[in-house]
Amino acid sequence: MVRRRERGLSLIELMVVMTILMILALLTVPLGGGWVRNTHLNHAHDVLMEGYATARVLALRNTANVSGKAVAATLRVNGTSLSVGHPDPDDGTKVVTLWSGQVEADTTVTLGDAASCAVPNTVDLTANGLPTDLGCLNYTLTIKGGPSESGTLQ
Repeated sequence: MVRRRERGLSLIELMVVMTILMILALLTVPLGGGWVRNTHLNHAHDVLMEGYATARVLALRNTANVSGKAVAATLRVNGTSLSVGHPDPDDGTKVVTLWSGQVEADTTVTLGDAASCAVPNTVDLTANGLPTDLGCLNYTLTIKGGPSESGTLQ
C-alpha cells in the first residue's frame, strides 16, 4: 500500500501564524494614529498658508480700491474654518468673502493672541500686502490629543 503525504497546515500552525499577525496588527495601531494626527497638522498648515497667500494677492490687487493703511483684505479664523475677504466697496461695514477653507474637526487654528494682537484670529492687510498688526501673524495649530505647531506667517 502506497502512503500519500498529507498537505496543508495543522491547526496549531495556523493558530501560531494568527497570533503573530494579531500582535503585528496591535503594534501598528498606535503608529497609524500618530500618522493621521501628523497628516491633519500638515493639512491645517497648508490651508493656513493658502489662505494667507490668497489674502496677500487680494490685498495687492486692491479690489476694494482702498489707499494708505486702510484694510484691503482680511484673513479670518474661526476654530476650524478660515476665510479671506475684502471690505464691501458699497458698504464698508461688510466683508465680501472670496475664499474659504476648512481644517479637520480635531484641529484648531489660532492667529495672534490677546497680548500681541488687537483682534485675535484676524489678519488685516493693506493695499501693499502688509499686515496692519504684526502681532497677528503668529499662529498656533493644535491637534486634540496630538502635536501642535507654532510659527509666524510670512
